[in-house]
Amino acid sequence: MLVVADTSKKPGRRDSDPVVEAFLSFLAEDMVRFPEKIKPLDEALFTRIDTLVGHLPFNPHEDLGDEPLF
Repeated sequence: MLVVADTSKKPGRRDSDPVVEAFLSFLAEDMVRFPEKIKPLDEALFTRIDTLVGHLPFNPHEDLGDEPLF
């Protein structure tokens, strides 16, 4: 896949990361083509994630603002 950044500024368009956009486009296309690959989060994976990061403090009500975080 070749990813090329569009350096022209268009009115009303937010700055975005072309790599993230390309990845999200790939993901969306893959989900459309292979919906059977979409699986719910299972208990084993949830437990593994919780073991790795469960000790980190977080606030589920924290205002993250309107801008993208990446």
